Amino acid sequence: MNEPSSLEEAGAVSHGLQGVLLECRSDSIQTIADAIGSIMSRVDAEVGGFFGHAKAIISSSSESISVNGVDPSLGVKVTGIMTLGGRCEVKVMVAALDIPLPTLKLIMEEEMAQVDGFIRDVSRSKKIVEVM
Repeated sequence: MNEPSSLEEAGAVSHGLQGVLLECRSDSIQTIADAIGSIMSRVDAEVGGFFGHAKAIISSSSESISVNGVDPSLGVKVTGIMTLGGRCEVKVMVAALDIPLPTLKLIMEEEMAQVDGFIRDVSRSKKIVEVM
């Protein structure tokens, strides 16, 4: 008999997206930060609260910037330093309680579609595996 994962026991779901920015610019990073904030706000509006974590990692060679959010009213925190210009990878992950997975996927895809220059790598995108 398979034991339920802690995600299943909590009624939580998680989803991840991967892609690239062909030119990593400061406005692109800000738009990703805005998208993370919008994802949290939309989940909050959908289910009456955002109980989870939203994260994006923007990386190029050995440098990276992370965008983290846990509460829509607090906004997101952007940390890290990287040289701008050129191509960079983007990974986005959201884990949240009480929202259907198809709804979370739709919200994430719609918000990331607003990021100018973001090209989703469908072949590499996958459900993020629980790491707790």
